[in-house]
Amino acid sequence: MKAFFGIIGHPVEHSLSPCFQQAAFDACGIDAAYVPMNLDPLRAEDTIFCLKELGVSGFNVTLPFKELAYRKVDQVLGIASKIRSVNTVFLKDGKWEGYNTDVSGFVKSYSVFLEKSSEPADHFIVLGAGGSARAVLEGLASMGVSSVSVFNRSLERVQSLLKEFSSEKYITLNELSKIKASLDGKRWHIINTLSRNAFPVQGAFPPLETIEKSSVASVFDLSYGREGETECVAWAKKRGVPFSDGLPMLLFQGALSFEIWTGIPAPVKEMAKAMAKALPYRKDLMDQLSV
Repeated sequence: MKAFFGIIGHPVEHSLSPCFQQAAFDACGIDAAYVPMNLDPLRAEDTIFCLKELGVSGFNVTLPFKELAYRKVDQVLGIASKIRSVNTVFLKDGKWEGYNTDVSGFVKSYSVFLEKSSEPADHFIVLGAGGSARAVLEGLASMGVSSVSVFNRSLERVQSLLKEFSSEKYITLNELSKIKASLDGKRWHIINTLSRNAFPVQGAFPPLETIEKSSVASVFDLSYGREGETECVAWAKKRGVPFSDGLPMLLFQGALSFEIWTGIPAPVKEMAKAMAKALPYRKDLMDQLSV
């Protein structure tokens, strides 16, 4: 009997997960289908329960449902319990198990990126304060960084997030509008966790528009584009700043999800090939993915 997996989000049509997860199942000879599921935010809670009744074996979670999934699964395991964000769900013994593979996916992809960028800097900026920002902060902590500044439009949300990292004295918080005044002449690695929908400005990324190139060591954007580069990446590319979009992180966190569902090593190279095939404009993708 065919197993069913998928990804829930809103919107979700742009997601590359169906393309490379299906390639992984096919490469391993597993009779399974992986499909995108666009949930109505007003009915998402009920829908998650319905997925169990519909026979779905597991699913990934993307914006804006990672925190909702954390609250609604039957059991939260691993790092997901600390950062209160679930991006991978597995049906085991009739119960939803919730995991987070974003942290490990971020650490692996970001470590490779920093090695390649070869731009020295000891200070990090995280843009955003949602579930993805939690994963990034946890990842940076595991990497032993010594200075992180979190910027968000809502300072209240940042303060709420930092309660979870209250023991981490190297983290400071700021309003996004004050980013330029807060740089203090240092060089910063910038990590963007804000959704592309947060600033739908054609060809521009307002949070960075006032920052001088000399203050930025690198830019790592958790978002990615199906048709072209993100506005955040375009900002860095135009100024000659080392950059990466979120495709490497997407690949590595997806591979970990696959291993949770199947119990076997993910065919990462086949997954990367499927991702590259779906993005013909990214001729450098296989080199960037480093698999």
